[in-house]
Amino acid sequence: MQRLALVLMLVILPTAACGGKSSVGPASPAGTTQPAVDETPVTVDALLAFMKARFPAQVADGSLTLDFGSAGVDVQVIDELAIMGITTIGQLDRATPADFDTKGFGAIKASGSPSSTVAGVLRDLMIIHDAKRYVEQAWRDSWVSSGPEDFPAPIAYGVDMAILEAGGVFGGGGAGYDEDYDDGDPCADGSGD
Repeated sequence: MQRLALVLMLVILPTAACGGKSSVGPASPAGTTQPAVDETPVTVDALLAFMKARFPAQVADGSLTLDFGSAGVDVQVIDELAIMGITTIGQLDRATPADFDTKGFGAIKASGSPSSTVAGVLRDLMIIHDAKRYVEQAWRDSWVSSGPEDFPAPIAYGVDMAILEAGGVFGGGGAGYDEDYDDGDPCADGSGD
């Protein structure tokens, strides 16, 4: 009996520690199981498909454009995601607040921004997920912002803008920043939208 209890504990504890997710997934109404996690690697095509599927209303109304803003930003954002530990679409989905389509995009729309790029939304999601880690590890002085007003979605989720300010994101533009990158527009890569 003790052995059975030990075996059950070894099976249940990792599941509970991982937020209750099982490796098999929930049973569908027909009684079959579905995968709990989408292990599709993060690629440009996978990110575009995720955005289109996750935010269909925003794509339809034009508040989310299915592009990255500028040449090369797609590769840069995929690198940033990897640094943040997000290498699959399932991990990205779990890092995306369940209400981002209403709360996040609601804040973006309320700020007067006409639209966001995929890069801008992904950077917002990374900042919401872990602002300190994003600024210290993933940002790498690769883009700048004019200030907190460029981050309505992270602000809506309670992100402390002092983290971004202290890291130099607001007008910083350190070693990795190329002034020609955004043609003088600090928001051209969608970093704050």
